[in-house]
Amino acid sequence: MELVIEGVGKKYPGRGWALSHFSLTLEPGILGLLGPNGAGKSTLMRILATLTKPSMGRVLWNGTDLAKEPDAVREVLGYLPQDFGVYPQLSALEFLDYIAAAKGLEPRAARHRIDELLELVNLTDARKRPLGGFSGGMKQRVGIAQALLNDPQLLIVDEPTAGLDPEERVRFRNLLTDLAGERIVLLSTHIVSDVESTASRIALIANGQLHANATPDALLASLQGQVWEWTVPAAQVAGAQARYLVSGMLRRGDSVQLRVVSPQSPSDDARAAAPSLEDAYLQLLQASRATAAA
Repeated sequence: MELVIEGVGKKYPGRGWALSHFSLTLEPGILGLLGPNGAGKSTLMRILATLTKPSMGRVLWNGTDLAKEPDAVREVLGYLPQDFGVYPQLSALEFLDYIAAAKGLEPRAARHRIDELLELVNLTDARKRPLGGFSGGMKQRVGIAQALLNDPQLLIVDEPTAGLDPEERVRFRNLLTDLAGERIVLLSTHIVSDVESTASRIALIANGQLHANATPDALLASLQGQVWEWTVPAAQVAGAQARYLVSGMLRRGDSVQLRVVSPQSPSDDARAAAPSLEDAYLQLLQASRATAAA
């Protein structure tokens, strides 16, 4: 099972290239696609879901070019878009019945599958309640249930935790981890913590281009010895931010403890700190912006 993205680009009239020369290979497991808003993540998701065609390059599902044979992946695809909507007057059960019919599932098998999924996403007790009364997290769980109706080999979820409270976000991440198994899961997000505890690989996208593709451990190792904790008077914070990449700040009385990403120590009284994925993400973003500016 393999999804190969070869030199894919997408150009919109009047807007330029939203995606450019993007290449990546996905295999079973969770790939976290991490990037800021407007980086091109949703454009890539729509191309992979065969909702739009690339302006350049191609996407292969097990060797089949999806531009020529989109049904090759549609039959095994589960997709939760960023703007997933529901019919508020329908219950979760009625909504999933409707989606199952649209996907061509046999009614008896569909009802059994829906019961399984409602239990999986912890919505069995709420299955007859109108979706209009569901919380954001509950609607997202309905979204993942509809994406799983056909037991997909490829599961694409675009910004799935946007707007969720911390408890719902953790629950959703745990659910995705449980679902990974022998399927390919592509999790697109701008929230580092969403991929930190779930993804086996992380791809960083910025300005429509791929800037990194590595395991979390490799990203952390790349910053070893380059993260510092440095306490400065509050009046010196702005100057420090002008000179260094500051990935975090913690006020302590009249002083501020800075977290600085730099190849060299910012000061004799700074001490080395263990790098985090957020440090690596911000450092890669800074590098990509410098490249774009140049």
